[in-house]
Amino acid sequence: MSIVTELILSADSEARYPAPKELRIFQDFLKTGEQRIRIAGILSENEERIVQNASARFWERCPITPSNSGNPRKTASCQRDQGGTFAWLPIPSWQAANNL
Repeated sequence: MSIVTELILSADSEARYPAPKELRIFQDFLKTGEQRIRIAGILSENEERIVQNASARFWERCPITPSNSGNPRKTASCQRDQGGTFAWLPIPSWQAANNL
């Protein structure tokens, strides 16, 4: 669902128009689009290193896990699940930041 649709449906479900604050937050979200795209590119370029470092830090805290058992297949499966295509969709920052 698009951010615009979410904003409209949220207000509509409460039988109201979007509040000025919601519209300002949405405008700010749109203004930062290029920055978010640049950040996504950096994360994508460094995905493998990020996942490997995160896995190592996790295994330092929780050393006895199937993914750290020495089985390369389980380790690769764990790291595959941590990286790659994300099945989750984050809450838009304009909504999460203001509990809308």
